[in-house]
Amino acid sequence: MSQNLSMNANENNINIASMLIKQGFLIEPSVVRLFNNLSADIVPLLKQIFLSVSKNSVFLTKDFFYKNYKAIQACLLAMKREQPALANYLDLFEKNLLQFISVDTSIEITEQKPSVEKQQQVNESSIIVEIRKKKQLPDHIKVLDSFHIGSKKLEVKDFLSFFKHRFIVFRDLLKQYNLPNLTTINKINSRNQNVSIIGLVADIRESKNKNLIIELEDLTGRISVLVNKDKDIYETAKQVVLDEVIAVKGVGNKEIIFASEIFFPEIAKPEVKKCNDDWNAVFIADTHIGSTEFLEQKFVKFIKWLNGEIGNDKVKQQAKKVKYLFIAGDLVEGVGIYPDQEDFLAIKDIVEQYKILAEYLSMVRPDINIIVIPGNHDAVRLIEPQPVFNQKFAKPLLDLDNVYAFPNPSTISVGVTDKFAGFNVLLYHGFSVHYFLDNVEMLRNQPESKIFPFLLRKRHLAPVHGSTLYYPSENDFLIIKKIPDIVVMGHLHKTFIEKYNGIYGVFASCWEGKTPEQERRGIEPDPAKALLFNSKKQSIRILDFS
Repeated sequence: MSQNLSMNANENNINIASMLIKQGFLIEPSVVRLFNNLSADIVPLLKQIFLSVSKNSVFLTKDFFYKNYKAIQACLLAMKREQPALANYLDLFEKNLLQFISVDTSIEITEQKPSVEKQQQVNESSIIVEIRKKKQLPDHIKVLDSFHIGSKKLEVKDFLSFFKHRFIVFRDLLKQYNLPNLTTINKINSRNQNVSIIGLVADIRESKNKNLIIELEDLTGRISVLVNKDKDIYETAKQVVLDEVIAVKGVGNKEIIFASEIFFPEIAKPEVKKCNDDWNAVFIADTHIGSTEFLEQKFVKFIKWLNGEIGNDKVKQQAKKVKYLFIAGDLVEGVGIYPDQEDFLAIKDIVEQYKILAEYLSMVRPDINIIVIPGNHDAVRLIEPQPVFNQKFAKPLLDLDNVYAFPNPSTISVGVTDKFAGFNVLLYHGFSVHYFLDNVEMLRNQPESKIFPFLLRKRHLAPVHGSTLYYPSENDFLIIKKIPDIVVMGHLHKTFIEKYNGIYGVFASCWEGKTPEQERRGIEPDPAKALLFNSKKQSIRILDFS
C-alpha cells in the first residue's frame, strides 16, 4: 500500500538514534524506525520535545510514545509553526509516530469476520449488548452503524486486510458509474486503448511539466495515471488524496493512462423523508468540563433554555419540542492531554470531571434523550473507532437514565416510528479534520465547513493513513456505510452549517473559552452555540447563548 510499513531501520535512522543516545537518551531497538527518512537537523527539536513531555525521562520506549502521544503531537504542531523550514521532517516524524503506535500497541477491539452484507446486523446487535448492560434503548432510537469491543494485538497483516476491505467496498460502489471498458490493471496491454480502472491511490506527485501523476493499485497490479494541468479534470484531480479508492476513465496502455475523467465513491443524495411528528434535536460538542475556561454560566443558561425556563412563549415552545440532545465528544477536559495542562485544570481528577458533567446533565429535563460519543480529550483510547465511555471513569454519566453512550463514530437513527424510518445522524468527533484542512490545498482558503463535501465525496471519515489513529481490521469502520441525513462533528470549537447533496453537515459549538494552548496554536473558538434541527421543516439554525 502507499504507506511504508517496513520494520527495518536504514543507516540514516541509526545515525539519528546515535545522536540522541549521545544526548543522553536510552532507546529501545523497535523505536529506531521512528526516525525513517528524517534529517539530522531536527534532532535538537526531538530532544526538546521528548524532555518537555516526559518530565526529564530519557527512556524512549514503545510505552513512552503511546502514553505521551497527545503531548508529543501538541509539541510537534507548535514546532511546525516555529520552524517552518523543518516542517516537512516534523510532519514525517508525526506520520511515523502514528504508524508506530497503531502497529505496536495492543488495543481493546475484537475483529469481526462477517460478510459485508451482514456487517450492519452484526454491528447493531453487538453495540446494543454494550449499551443495554445498564438500560434499554428506546424504540425511537436505532443503531445503524457501530462496532464491538474486545482485544487483539495488531500485526502488519491487519493493515493489508484493512486496505483490501476498503478497496473491495469502494470498488463495488464505483462500478455503479458508467465506466466503459472497465478492467483490472494486469489486463491492460501495451497497445493504446480506451480503458477504465478502479484503484487505491498509492502515490501522488507532480511531473517536471507540472502535470499530476497518480499511482493507482488494485489487487492485480499498479499503474501511473497522468492528469494534464491544462485539462478541466485537473481541479478534480487536486482533490485526490492518498489511500482513497477512485475510478479513472482515459486512454493509455500498461505503462500509463491519460485520464479524461475521475470518479469518487460519492454518497448519493438521501431519499426525501417526510416526518409527521414535530420535534427538535439539538447538537453541541466540546463541553470540556474541568477546564479553567469552561463557560459555566453560558452552559447553565443553555440547560435552562432546554428546560423551558427562559425566553418568551415562542422560545419556550421551541424548547419544549426538544426530544434529543447530541453531544459530539470532548465531554470533559481530560488529564495529560497536552504539556502542562494541569496548570489550566479547574478539576484535576478525571473521575471528578465526569461526576460534575453528570451533575450538569442531570439538570436537563428527563424526557430529553441525551446521546453522547467520546472525543480525544475523553478517558478512552485515541485509536478510532473509540469505544463507549468506561464505567471506571464515567459511571455517574452512564448511570443517568436518559443518557445513551455510543462509540466514536456512530450512526444513530432517531425519531423512529412504525411509519417513519427516522433521521440518520452520523456522529464523529472529528479528529481527522485538522489533517485535511492543513494538507489539502483546495480546503486551505475555504471555510472549514467545506470538509463535509470533501469527506462525503470520499465516503470516508479519514481516508489518508496518518490522518487519524485507527484500528486496522478486516473491516474499515471509518467508511460511511449508511447514508446520513445529518453529519455532526466537534473538535474545531467552531460553528458551521453546510448542506451538500441533500445532507446537512454541522460543526457543533464548544463551551470552553480560548485556552493558552489554543492561543499558542492560533485557534479562535466560537463558543456557546447550539444547533437546532426541526423534524417537520428539516432545517437547522444556530442558537447563541453567549
